[in-house]
Amino acid sequence: MAAGLIAVGCTVNRTGLSGADTTPVISGAAATGGRGGAASGAAGTFAAGGGGGAGGGAGSSAPGLGGIGGDVVGTSGDAGSGGDAGNAGDAGNGGDAGTAGTGGSDTAGAAGRGGAAGLAGAAGSGASGRGGAGAAGAGGGGAGTGGTGGICGTPVATAACEECMAAGGSCVDGTCTFACGTPCNPCTRDIKCPKEMPCSIDCPTSGCSVAIDCRDATTCTVRCANNACTGLIQCGGNPCSVTCFGNASCRGGVTGAGTMNTIVCSGTGACAGKVSCSGVTCQATCSGPQSCAMGIQADAAGNTITCRGSGSCNGGVRCSGNSCSTDCTGLTACMMGACCSAASCQRMPTNLQCR
Repeated sequence: MAAGLIAVGCTVNRTGLSGADTTPVISGAAATGGRGGAASGAAGTFAAGGGGGAGGGAGSSAPGLGGIGGDVVGTSGDAGSGGDAGNAGDAGNGGDAGTAGTGGSDTAGAAGRGGAAGLAGAAGSGASGRGGAGAAGAGGGGAGTGGTGGICGTPVATAACEECMAAGGSCVDGTCTFACGTPCNPCTRDIKCPKEMPCSIDCPTSGCSVAIDCRDATTCTVRCANNACTGLIQCGGNPCSVTCFGNASCRGGVTGAGTMNTIVCSGTGACAGKVSCSGVTCQATCSGPQSCAMGIQADAAGNTITCRGSGSCNGGVRCSGNSCSTDCTGLTACMMGACCSAASCQRMPTNLQCR
């Protein structure tokens, strides 16, 4: 701040000239102004009541007794520079796709993990500038790919395999397989084996309450547990094998029409329906108590009939062809007799009669 001038001998005040006055005259205070508040206005000097110098921003002055203080408004400082915008955060990486399910497990793939959020941008510097906000991380991972349904068996591109699968079976190593009661083979409708391939049918307890037809198969194997296979079983191929090991199984009857037929009724009350077979050979065994209750009709070239279960084959035995061997040694077996019209007949016990 510049010092005011002191007049000697006379002064100028608001009333004009006066006598010598030693009161100092003080010019206007320097204004605080300039760029960023850095520059100050120069003190105004005057002679004989001259105006004050150009001051800084909003300079204020106290009026001197000998003259008017500086009243020029100082120039304001420049506005502060705005801060640079913050850099946006990188987008988060998407999660990996879930792994596909295998084998039949209808397991869905795991969802991808979300990407990490982007880092916020640094705040801009400067009095007036605003810091730029960082962009949020882009994204969650994509949903995992669902597991594929399980493949039943080992299917091959043949007409027979396609026919097998259309019938409700599964192609397993070249065989049309019915593992009844499983998700692949529920066996809720009649079972029809295709041509030109082997056929295997397994019926669990109380399963396969339908008809079974494998006369067109190259080979046929049927196995029936307790109370299973309540419909008619028609077997073909070479060989044809039906095993009714469950109690009260195969109640709808069994027909062996293959080249070589083997029918075993080992469960209690198994094969309650009629058992019949033809072809080159027929082997029918009724070893379960009260099995083969409706009897046996054997018309193959060579027939071997065994009724050793107590009370078995009580519906009678009828046999024809080139040869026929009938064993009714079970307790009270073959109560209706055993008749043979084959070229060669053998019966046990020897007193067994045709009735």
